Amino acid sequence: ARLQSRFGWRLGRLQHPGMRKSYPIRRLVAHEQIRDRLVVLGNSAHTVHPNSAQGLNLCLRDVAELAGLINGAAQQQQDPGDNSLLSAYLESRQADQQRTLRFTDELAGLFYNRLPHKILLRDTAMLLTDVMPPLKRALVERMTGLYGSQPALVREDL
Repeated sequence: ARLQSRFGWRLGRLQHPGMRKSYPIRRLVAHEQIRDRLVVLGNSAHTVHPNSAQGLNLCLRDVAELAGLINGAAQQQQDPGDNSLLSAYLESRQADQQRTLRFTDELAGLFYNRLPHKILLRDTAMLLTDVMPPLKRALVERMTGLYGSQPALVREDL
C-alpha cells in the first residue's frame, strides 16, 4: 500500500509482494579490456549499478562498435584481431564507458540516499522530467547512449 501510494498507478495495481532480498552491488572495471586477439566486453569489462539498465545499454554500444570495426577489417581483408584495431575500439569506447559509469554512480547516490537536500533534488528532478517532454527526451537520449559520437550500428549508418 505504501509503495502504491508513493509510485502511483502507472503500472496498475501492485499486489502480491514477495520476500524482501538484497544483493550487494559492487562497481567493477577491468584493468585491461584488450589484449592480443582478445576483447573483454559487458559485465566482464565493467559492472555498473543496475539502475535503468545502463550496463546493458553500454554493452550493446560496445558490441556495436567492435562489430563495426571487425566488419570494416573483413571488408578490407585485414586481421580482425590486430592490436591496432582493438586499440582503436578501446579508444573509441572509453569516453562513453566513463560517462556511463559516472552517471550510474551519481544516480545511485541520488536515489539511495536519505539526506533531505538530495531527496528534494531527486523529487524535483523527477517531477520536472515527468512534466517536461523535451527534458525527458534529452534524458532518455543520454541514458540510451543516443547522444554524442556513437558506433555506426547504433546510428544505423551501415
